[in-house]
Amino acid sequence: HPGLPADAKPEDTAKRALDTIAKRQGAPFLLVFDNAESPALVAGFVPERGAAILTTSRAPGWDAMAAPVPIAPLPAKEATDLLLDRSGRTDRAGAAALAEALGYLPMALNQAGAYIRRAAIGFDAYSERIEALLAAPPIDSDYPVSVAATFALAIDALPDAEPVLGVFCWVDPDAIPRALAAAAEPDTQRQDVAIVALTGASLLIPAGDTACGPALSMHRLVQMTMRARLAARGGAEASRAVALGALTAAFPYAFKDPALWPRCRALMPHVRAVDAHLGDALSAELGVLLDRAASFLQGSGAAREAAPLYRDTLAARERVLGAEHPDTLGSRNNLASCLQAMGDLAAAELLFRQALAGAERVLGVDHPKTVSIRRNVAAVTRARMP
Repeated sequence: HPGLPADAKPEDTAKRALDTIAKRQGAPFLLVFDNAESPALVAGFVPERGAAILTTSRAPGWDAMAAPVPIAPLPAKEATDLLLDRSGRTDRAGAAALAEALGYLPMALNQAGAYIRRAAIGFDAYSERIEALLAAPPIDSDYPVSVAATFALAIDALPDAEPVLGVFCWVDPDAIPRALAAAAEPDTQRQDVAIVALTGASLLIPAGDTACGPALSMHRLVQMTMRARLAARGGAEASRAVALGALTAAFPYAFKDPALWPRCRALMPHVRAVDAHLGDALSAELGVLLDRAASFLQGSGAAREAAPLYRDTLAARERVLGAEHPDTLGSRNNLASCLQAMGDLAAAELLFRQALAGAERVLGVDHPKTVSIRRNVAAVTRARMP
């Protein structure tokens, strides 16, 4: 442009260029802002007329000036097809399983498919080493850095918000109760700042309201990156303990209280996730959480789902508290009650009698808990009589 000074600022040059295009174009033209950092940066460069505008951005807050179109992960079939095409393999079932593990994220599918093709391995082999391979430099990929490195850079930029991710990475990735963030950051104002920063960086996504209140979602690969990050720094055990404590505090005892069942039902996926991460590190607090979850399941009519959790509770308490601790005896009684509800009367009677013998030794024959277990023994014995 002949009227533009040679030392003009880039911002002034861009505005002059856009004004010139807008005046010369007889028809509407397409203007693309790629990877815009914020709405404020784009606002000063929007022509007054003539432009259809497309903006791509990870930042929130576009509602006032644009119609947001969220970009979700690929549908399962398309993700599987992409993985098959990129890898050159034909195992659709294996590709589908790996695509699900990768959360249907195109960047991760692309990196995995390229590695599988070049390394001549199967989908199962990649799944077995998924955390290490997602952190490795990409091979023949359109993305310059690995999936894990991409998320790690985003996390690095938000050090004050990282403790919240340290809690959320151990639970189910979908519909995480926002209230669990209080375990990482009790100060409500700093907690809000952390959540705003994390949603702004798309590390967390608002997921609407549940029976536990407002919820957020976290992509499973972000969770995986965060867990690996904690393990490398020696902080995994401590953060898992915080997550467990938060979930235990949130889960009510609801054996015969239907009013609490919706809340319990919303928390169950998170209980199962924490149990999966902590199953090899049984603790007394994990026993408390699993016992509450099992009580809810049995009380709401799902005894078969409750039985494995009662067994895990009993194992945790036997290991941590000892075989004849009152809480352990209570767990043995609860498992027996669950088996009785399932119709396995012989196994239930055996456990009831074991619990009774222990209660008589530890608590005494007249203790209320001993008397209650004795009644259970009598009830199941009568039920087994022809």
